[in-house]
Amino acid sequence: MTACVRMHGASLLGTHDFRGPMAKPQRMALATAICLLMAGLTFATKTLPVVTWLLGVMIAGIFLTLVRRLTALSRALHERQQPPTP
Repeated sequence: MTACVRMHGASLLGTHDFRGPMAKPQRMALATAICLLMAGLTFATKTLPVVTWLLGVMIAGIFLTLVRRLTALSRALHERQQPPTP
């Protein structure tokens, strides 16, 4: 969804917007950390619901990223529409 909003904004404005607390690099880093943590817990024979919690953090970050990108896109489109002041 974040990529769709970015691409839609790029088609309207001509520039890509990579802002947000859970853009692709951050999502991939969190997913990697989840995998490493789960591997470590497997070797330690521990069972904790960390995947559920960390995926919840990821979804919350994705939501904030979408809000930031859509807000910036809306602001840019509104500024583009306003006539210049004499």
